[in-house]
Parts: sequence; C-alpha cells; structure tokens
Amino acid sequence: MNHTAAALNAEPMVRVIDLAYEVDGRRILNDVSFEVFAGELFGVMGMSGSGKSTLLRCLMGLIPATSGQIEIDGESIVGKAEDELNRVRMKMGMCFQQAALFDSMTVAENVAFGLKHHRRGKPDQIASTVQELLETVELGEFAEYMPADLSGGMKKRVGIARALAMQPAIVLYDEPTSGLDPLIGGQINTLILQLGKRYGTTSIVVTHEVTRLFAIADRVMMIADQTVAALGTPEQLLLHEDDRVRQFISGDRTGLAELCPQTPAASVAD
Repeated sequence: MNHTAAALNAEPMVRVIDLAYEVDGRRILNDVSFEVFAGELFGVMGMSGSGKSTLLRCLMGLIPATSGQIEIDGESIVGKAEDELNRVRMKMGMCFQQAALFDSMTVAENVAFGLKHHRRGKPDQIASTVQELLETVELGEFAEYMPADLSGGMKKRVGIARALAMQPAIVLYDEPTSGLDPLIGGQINTLILQLGKRYGTTSIVVTHEVTRLFAIADRVMMIADQTVAALGTPEQLLLHEDDRVRQFISGDRTGLAELCPQTPAASVAD
C-alpha cells in the first residue's frame, strides 16, 4: 500500500464535488463527492448498474456532468470546450473494460497509437518506447501479433501498455479483471499495483470483484442508490455498519436487490 496520512494533506489529483449525472430525465449518479491523492490506488465498487463506469466517463469528460464539479490535478473540467478537455485528458490514461484495441492494428501499433497521433517522438523513439512498455507487461514477443490472436488477459495487458504510453499522471481502469479466470485476474491485479509504484501513477480501479480490489487498493468507495454508500480503507469497509456495504462485500445477496436496486438500463449506468 502506498497511501499515507501525508498524502491526505496534499492537494488531490482528482476531486469530485456533488456530482450528478442523469440521462433521459433519470438520475444515474447523485451527490457524489470524493478525492483521490497522488500515487493512491483508489477503488470504486458497486453492483451492476450502480454507475461505476458512468463515473469514469464523467472523469474523462466523455460525458458531461449534469451538475457538480470535477477537478483533475487542480483544474475544473466542467463546461470546458473539447480542445481544453483534450489537453486535460493528456494527464489521464484509460483502460477500457473490453480493452478496445484496434482490430486492424498490430499490438505494437495499438500501443503506439497515441504517441504517433500526438507526435511524441521520432519513429525510432516511439518504437523503443512501445517495446519497453510491452516488455513491462510481459508481452515483448507479441509486438507483431494481431488482437484476434491474443487471449483476454493479453488484450488487457496491451490496453494497460497503451494507457501508459503517454506517461499519464492518472490511469483509470474499468473492470480490468472482468471475464478473466482467477489466475490471470490475479496477475492483472498485481501488474496494476506494480505499475502504479513503478511509474508513480494515481490509479482509479472500477470493479465489482471485491476480494481482488481489497487486495490492492489503498482506499475504496462503494456506490449504491446513486451515491456514495461508503468510503475508506478496505479494513474500514469490512467493519462498515451499512447493510448494503456488508452484504456486497460478503456476497450475501439476500435482500440486496431491495437495498441496492438496479436501474432498468444497467448497460448505461454500469
């Protein structure tokens, strides 16, 4: 764990204040407030449809908040024009749930995409950076493979390498171990932890897999009923008094549907 009391006294890398988001008049997130500090591995958990992935999209500025404030490294992104958002997004890397690789590009081309698009170096420099990143995620021999030739876990690793290519201060992970077997999922979790320490990045990991999250997170926030149900260290959440939190952590679904009702459009709010 790298989160310390000293970090809490520093200015946060991410600050969210009274965030609300709604679509078609239906509230998905409401009164969500939290802070994430430099170097912290911050987890976000909740049931399917609770708004976890929606929260990440708001942080990236991919969808506009209905109300509230979002600050990235001290700078508000609410109401900014797209070119200004793109400048702030340069501080962030995103690992999508399904990896979101370009099927027509090789592994190396996928990792290099952002570097080439933003002209971050000469071709030989970019190639060297890409190879180094692939070695870091233990895929050095797969540079010329196509995404279709990779396993699910390997695609996740390529996605992580691509997110790190621009040297972001913040990396957002959307369900990084979803659909993976326990062994591979554990390896991805360990990789996220190691890369955070190696590159000094601030990590926000969204998942519904409590055990894996608690193994690596400094602090965890649970979203339920559209808002923050709990926020604290894994040890604090294990002792939480809220029935929703205790049942979600324990995996006891008895009465959980009533405690944490899912939205009709879970695919939108997840």
